[in-house]
Amino acid sequence: MLIDHLTFSRSGGAGIVARTLSETQRAIGKDSQLIFSIDTDLRSEPLSRPSITIGAAIDQYLLSSSREPTLISYFRSSQMAGRQVQLRENSLVHLHWVEGVISHQKVEDLLLMGRRVVWTLHDMAPFTGVCHHAHDCSEFEKHCQKCPQTRKIFRALPEKSLKRKLLIHGHRNLRVVAPTEWLAGKARRSSVLREQSISVIPNPIDSVFFLPFSKAEARSMIDVSPDELIGLSIANDLSDPNKNIAQVVQAFLELEARLGQGRVKLLLVGKNGDRFTTPKGPIVWLGELESMEIAKFGVAADFVVSLSSAESAGMTIREGAALGLPAIALANGGLAEMFRPGNSGFVVNSRGDLVDRILEIESGSLNLSRMSKEASADALKSHPLTVERQYSDLYSSLFD
Repeated sequence: MLIDHLTFSRSGGAGIVARTLSETQRAIGKDSQLIFSIDTDLRSEPLSRPSITIGAAIDQYLLSSSREPTLISYFRSSQMAGRQVQLRENSLVHLHWVEGVISHQKVEDLLLMGRRVVWTLHDMAPFTGVCHHAHDCSEFEKHCQKCPQTRKIFRALPEKSLKRKLLIHGHRNLRVVAPTEWLAGKARRSSVLREQSISVIPNPIDSVFFLPFSKAEARSMIDVSPDELIGLSIANDLSDPNKNIAQVVQAFLELEARLGQGRVKLLLVGKNGDRFTTPKGPIVWLGELESMEIAKFGVAADFVVSLSSAESAGMTIREGAALGLPAIALANGGLAEMFRPGNSGFVVNSRGDLVDRILEIESGSLNLSRMSKEASADALKSHPLTVERQYSDLYSSLFD
């Protein structure tokens, strides 16, 4: 079986999932390849796909109402209308995050040709008019006629876009996958995928997170005291407003003010973290790291933190879990399914709640050692070989 994975970028959450799955398939002897447009993102490589960059800028600065900090794709997606994706003949086509790669019209063309297609959802864009996260809006369940994410003058565009996406509705040689029940539930209520069978398969995490790294060695390498309580937050772009990194940072500044210097630290991984660091402060920015480096240095932490407001899966929780790190997170979107509250992590409802919970940990009243073992058990659900076997069964169902 030939497998062609399509995604816009080979980095970021969706790109890493697509790359991990494809590499795992190749490692066990399957003929799998990754097809992508850019290595990083449009902000880092604006000239690599200039027409898409312009379309994305129009979406963000003209189309978007900025009412919610969410990504909008309309003009960006329209730039792909005439482009042909170079797929291998008779390959199974596995779609991931494809805004700016392939249109719903082209997907329908593939389906009508009899091609087998699997589509792994990474956000809500495949079944909404223009938004990647609908927040509290339910218009995607109908016609997207009253989109709160777009300016009033452009309110007709989401409905127009949704009608085009309805082209993939009901095809028997299409399989849709969501990484969480939360995202699957959203898709099942959508007008685009309402009658489509949707499987739930966890996203895979890189196998390097399961290697036995040394916490003591990691702390010595980043010059952190063995006695400090350390949190870890990871994001492709730490300045993304959906990630709420500023709130996590503020929580650690409050903790330092209450506990004194040298008692707590926050490790940040991702780009644009320099804005959060100050000399001798509790924030340590490790920069943009590949999976091996994230695992090697991330194991220095005691827990992983996420206050993200829009997550379909929250893979940083599972990556931390594989390192033995319990989670402290908001129960937003798919985040709530990445750990078991009270067993492998804690749910918080606000920045103040985060501060209080870390103070409890610092006082020794919470057993992180037990939660660390529970977190490691949770992570096994996202081991790449475990996930690949589930996809293999799904692929086979397309040929029955």
